[in-house]
Amino acid sequence: MSKRRNQPHRKKKGCLGRLIKITIITTILFVGGLFAILSIGSSEPREFTGPHKEFDSANNLIAFKRNSTYHGNTSEAKLIAKKFSQQMFKLQAELFTGGKENRAFSMTKEKFLTYCKLDQEKMCLLVHVPQFKRYKGESRDALLMLAMTVVHKLIPEDRPNLKLAVCLRGSVTYGGVIHGTFGSKPTLINEFSIPKETLYELFE
Repeated sequence: MSKRRNQPHRKKKGCLGRLIKITIITTILFVGGLFAILSIGSSEPREFTGPHKEFDSANNLIAFKRNSTYHGNTSEAKLIAKKFSQQMFKLQAELFTGGKENRAFSMTKEKFLTYCKLDQEKMCLLVHVPQFKRYKGESRDALLMLAMTVVHKLIPEDRPNLKLAVCLRGSVTYGGVIHGTFGSKPTLINEFSIPKETLYELFE
């Protein structure tokens, strides 16, 4: 009799052991997946091919915070990207509220990851905004206007009539674009996801 009464207890103990093993394995897989994501963020940029490889390469550079927060197609463009990133970080902290602080994981490290393409006709900045999804409606419009104001101060003196564009993205997609020329009323695009064709036209 006592032997039978003890049997269910041994079975329950065996189930508990298997549950512990499953929990340990799941934890290991989760940590391993997180480590893989972090490794991708710190790895060398991918190489792209195709008709829009310049845009794709630039976009990939700002997908994660790597060794630098700013990039560009020339040394002058890199300096513009650096100044833009620094000024936006400072002004955003002063003018906007509501973001999460001390996040354990951030693809941008809370910095404005910026790529600037500069030539004789246009200047286009691709920007990965920290916690971009928190900017919605009028607050996103305000962020776009702030970005264009900063860009106006960074226009090279020898090219005052450049076509200007700033394209803002979050962790996955672009959701804000502002473009125009200095002194003109800019065009704003504020959408959940902006088609890449719009970005190609402004960047290339």
